[in-house]
Amino acid sequence: MEVFLSYKFVGWYFEVGIPVRFYTTKILFPLNQAPSQEEIQKSILNSKYIGIDVRKIDDNTFAFRESYSFSPDIKWSYTQIIRGNLYFDIKNGIIRMKALVNWYAISILLFFALLGFTVMPVIGFFAAIWILFDISIYSIQIERYKHVARMAASIGQKDQSLA
Repeated sequence: MEVFLSYKFVGWYFEVGIPVRFYTTKILFPLNQAPSQEEIQKSILNSKYIGIDVRKIDDNTFAFRESYSFSPDIKWSYTQIIRGNLYFDIKNGIIRMKALVNWYAISILLFFALLGFTVMPVIGFFAAIWILFDISIYSIQIERYKHVARMAASIGQKDQSLA
């Protein structure tokens, strides 16, 4: 179910959840309105990891997550632990990025914790490995999501250089 909500960019799914990280940055060049979905998508630089997809939720809010599309290029991929959204506050000249933890990640951790502490203590070992795995993925995703916000903040740069 969660994969479907993410794949289809269901708006409320990208706004409701447990926030795990906030990041705010200044819009570097004056904007009269939030940029288009295409402008944000183009601003994100390619990396060794799978791409990031962006969809507009409302006039000033965009949802984003790692791409589910498959490319002929071999790229590093990982299980998605979080999803994000960008909010353009044009009046105050800032962009807010909010990362929400995916529900399946929480449910797996709860499953391991309950099973490990009540039924089989050896499961606690696997829970610890899973937590380390999640933390490493989370750190990659957070850096990528902050990058999305920084790139979105510089969208007006090419317009300013033409003036």
